[in-house]
Amino acid sequence: MFTLLGREFDIYVGIIWWSFGAVLSCVIFGALMRNVRTGTLWMLLGLAGFFDLVLEESMLQYGGIYTYYGHQPLVLFNLFPCWWLFCNVSGIFLGIAVTFRYRAWFDGWRSVFLLPILPFCYVGPQVLAAMPTIYVVQADHTPIVTQICGILTCCIAIIQTGVMMDVVLGRDPLRFNGSARSKQFDKEEKVS
Repeated sequence: MFTLLGREFDIYVGIIWWSFGAVLSCVIFGALMRNVRTGTLWMLLGLAGFFDLVLEESMLQYGGIYTYYGHQPLVLFNLFPCWWLFCNVSGIFLGIAVTFRYRAWFDGWRSVFLLPILPFCYVGPQVLAAMPTIYVVQADHTPIVTQICGILTCCIAIIQTGVMMDVVLGRDPLRFNGSARSKQFDKEEKVS
């Protein structure tokens, strides 16, 4: 067992979460390297959300190794609050996008900076998108307010993922047949 933010977790939870993040990162990074269409990228992010749902539901039912506290919105299946999958996938995606965008810079000894990039990039978007839900989980609002905040969190996560595609990767998130790279990014990588 280990304690994180005052909650006890089984050591397997940490191993499983890190493994999930690592596999998700490698798959999406590999897809970006293959210059997939934006629609394919959205599909991969959707599949990542589905696998997060399956993984979390399985872990939550495994002997009570951890639970989600408070008035959680969007518990649509059994125990897992589905707003988390939107935040998890969006948070992990920023680290992947930054790593892909600046991959030439991370060559050689600078690759050591990849170790903190993924966790630090995860926290920012995860907390930004989760802000509405974080407030209602801690309070005693009506169920409709709680559910609306959960839906708002999902919308923010989707929008910020689209912004990451646009700003970091230079692709139009609504152009599903769009290209993965712009000419500007290729020129910057050759100069570095």
